[in-house]
Amino acid sequence: MDGETLLFGAVGAVSGIKNPICVAKMLLDEQKMGLRGSLRQVPPSFLAGPFVKTWAHGKGIEICSNEQLISDSARRSFKSYKRKQEMAKTSSSNKKGRPEDVCNPDITENEVSDTVGALVCDQFGNVASATSSGGIALKYSGRIGQAAVYGCGCWSQNATKENATSVAVSTSGCGEYLIRTCFAKECAAYLRQDGVAVVKLKEFIERGFLESPFLANVSEKLAGAIVFKHERKSGNSEFLWAHTTHSMCLGFMSATDDRPTLRMSRLPDSGKPGKTILVEGVTRNLSLRKTTLTSAV
Repeated sequence: MDGETLLFGAVGAVSGIKNPICVAKMLLDEQKMGLRGSLRQVPPSFLAGPFVKTWAHGKGIEICSNEQLISDSARRSFKSYKRKQEMAKTSSSNKKGRPEDVCNPDITENEVSDTVGALVCDQFGNVASATSSGGIALKYSGRIGQAAVYGCGCWSQNATKENATSVAVSTSGCGEYLIRTCFAKECAAYLRQDGVAVVKLKEFIERGFLESPFLANVSEKLAGAIVFKHERKSGNSEFLWAHTTHSMCLGFMSATDDRPTLRMSRLPDSGKPGKTILVEGVTRNLSLRKTTLTSAV
């Protein structure tokens, strides 16, 4: 999503394309051209299913076989989850399992899932965001997660005359829950309000996610987000991250940094996934190029 134009591009349930997010970017760029042809057709913002490959190939995107897209680690992970699924079907102790359990696969604390988010801000305060994901383990064929849904996977909004704050958000977690709560858009709205950024982010996750009436029957609410906030008047910027999952891997850097700073953020030992919130961040002034750690909440 482009914070300057507020345009959005997405694809879902895609096969045969190495980097589907490139197709999403192409959809966004085509919308900038306006209505097309003699019939003044509205350019699409979201394509899904086998027709994505057809559209992308017509635009010059390289098509590859599905086998080329399967890594050895992904194949091992799939087989492991399939074994667990078969065991659950035959085990009497798992007959009362909840539907949402698939959003919380049994993984080690250092294992990184495949959702990837990115935020960027240029020297003028223009922001953009993107999210890409292969989905949850053992997902249903044809399922679309939050990554491709408007206002749920990512959000970007530049400063305006009425509000001098630019905000970009990218999300991770159980897609169904993030969709129900319009997580990315609502999170950005909270961060554009006056107040301390880490406090506003924690407040949103508490009120807009953990206490959301749309998730009233969900016992374990898993979500994560990275957020970039830029104040046009002061030039101050903040990069924040928050999660209710056990851990979340992230990195950040500026144009003046030689290499990115990497973090594996984890809940405290006393924390409970799906119930405890961890919020941290760093601040930076775009003119001073100085970085300091903020306090964790």
